[in-house]
Order: sequence, then structure tokens, then C-alpha cells
Amino acid sequence: MVLNLWGSWCPPCREEMPLFRELYLATRQTKQLSIVGIDVEDTPKDALDFMAAQGMDWPQLADSGQKTRADFGMGVPVTWFVDAQGRVTYRQVGQIHSWAQMLGLIQMHLGIKIDS
Repeated sequence: MVLNLWGSWCPPCREEMPLFRELYLATRQTKQLSIVGIDVEDTPKDALDFMAAQGMDWPQLADSGQKTRADFGMGVPVTWFVDAQGRVTYRQVGQIHSWAQMLGLIQMHLGIKIDS
């Protein structure tokens, strides 16, 4: 699983979101990987507008009350890589900048090779 914390108000989140859309499109048929997003500190309208504009068709959760900070830390974007046994294998603090970086992180920390 790849768990991505984001906010519509966050410029790096906006910049990396097309990579998550590409990842979702590359894995939705094979189900090699699950992607879940967690929106933080947005109004429901802002979050829904952002998700629609970005084509975010994968599961999304909302944390408008900032309750995830205790477990996931402050600041976004943050991306967590969780293996099939539910263990966190890596936490990427900050933006993922390229498709190559995304694929490399997934292969290194989850052992999954995505055909691109």
C-alpha cells in the first residue's frame, strides 16, 4: 500500500499528484498495489474540488480535524509505504519529484516492479 497525505493548499502536493494518478492508472487493473490518500486541513468543498480536478479516483479519507498528526506527523506531503504484512517499510517526507523516483521507491521499499 502507498498512503499519501496531501492538502489542496499545498503546492508540492499539487505538483506530485499527477504521479499518484499515473500510479493508480498503472496498477488499477493488476491490483499490484493499493493507493489511499488522506486529505488534511481542507474544507470538504476544497478537497472534493481538488480531487475532481486531479482525477483522484482512488480511495480518499479526510482529516479536517487534524487527528492524524499524532501518528503521521505534521506537514505534507508525506507518503508511507506499507508492505503486505502491514509494516511501514519507508516514509517519504516531502514531494516525490518524478515517475522514476516513484517507481524506485515502490520497488525498493515494497518489492513491487510496476510495468510502465
